[in-house]
Amino acid sequence: MDYRPIPEADERAFFDIGQYAFSPEDHPTDDSFEERKPYDRKNRGLYDGDDLLAIGGWHDFTLSVRGEWVRVGGVSSVATPPEHRRKGYVQQMLADMLAEFRDESIDYSALWPFEYEFYRKYGWGTCSKRTKWEFAPEALADAFPEASGTFRKLSTDDLPALRDLHEQFAAGWNLAMRRSDTWWEHRIFDPTWADTYVYGWERDGDLRAAVVYTVEKAGDYERTLKAWDVAYRDDAAFTQLLRFFYHHLSQMKQIELHTAVDTSLFDRVTDPRALDCEVLTGPMFRLTAVETGLSGLPYPEDATGSIVLDVSDPIAPWNDGRFAFTVENGQAACTQSAAEADVSVDIATLSQLTVGYLTADQARRYGGLTTDSDAALAVLSDAFPRAQTYLREHF
Repeated sequence: MDYRPIPEADERAFFDIGQYAFSPEDHPTDDSFEERKPYDRKNRGLYDGDDLLAIGGWHDFTLSVRGEWVRVGGVSSVATPPEHRRKGYVQQMLADMLAEFRDESIDYSALWPFEYEFYRKYGWGTCSKRTKWEFAPEALADAFPEASGTFRKLSTDDLPALRDLHEQFAAGWNLAMRRSDTWWEHRIFDPTWADTYVYGWERDGDLRAAVVYTVEKAGDYERTLKAWDVAYRDDAAFTQLLRFFYHHLSQMKQIELHTAVDTSLFDRVTDPRALDCEVLTGPMFRLTAVETGLSGLPYPEDATGSIVLDVSDPIAPWNDGRFAFTVENGQAACTQSAAEADVSVDIATLSQLTVGYLTADQARRYGGLTTDSDAALAVLSDAFPRAQTYLREHF
């Protein structure tokens, strides 16, 4: 079998396999193929001669991890046609893709799973949650202050201000994306799958809040405003977004708002029972290279110590083994080791520790990490503190 880029001659076959895997109710057409050609995804195929056995693609992302902007391979569109399933081709596709990431010096990977258990067995771990709010606009009647500033519809001409707002807003958590101009244009302003609206709130000419949303119609007079992306400078700017939602009182039956995990909206309204709140799991994350992935990140200045990790990785043999991990003065070194291990950990759990989704104590309690050494657990706890994680972009 041969893992290689999809040539132009096989682009339609790639599309057809993906369409059948993820939207079999929508038969692929020439028009749908032209509309949904990828603009920033590197398409790959697993071949036996000229026979395309499995497909996959990846995006070259820049995400924040522990205060650094790092390259992350965003895996998507992994599928096999029915005639080639249950033969291990997806596992081989993922293993080959991780090897490509390693060759490209991409130390991390993320994906949105169709099934968490499926990708967990290949080393990806859940890395983020999000909050989904649903409420009628009138529920916000007393949740915002007096009107100030102005709202206006935004365009790609506003990209410099939008980018600055977005990156400041996202600076407080791990896995925020540094969106490219192409991403802004094709995923925010003009995606192929929906008609989006992008509005901003300004005060004294300064863009201080923005919201991206779609409108879904359920009946003649029943519409839902789905706000799937928000950014704001401060709490005052957030409350102005609530005012914007309230201004749709006569037009929308419901507002659907997606945010990082946060339940404080309950405390802003008179009747919290008028709000429905659901916490949902998000994407998954994994280290593609333990040595360079752990060595290349910053660490808390007070974290210090040395331990040996016994890491298990089902599809990346260069990660499957023992590693000496030393941390001091805000930096770490991670190298292969033959010494006796202090800690045993699977790659998915180690990846969750890396981004701060789990603490070391949680990882031990949940079963992904084992150790009899309280000192070793303390080293991990200091080196990998809990952090807010939120990867909100779908791909």
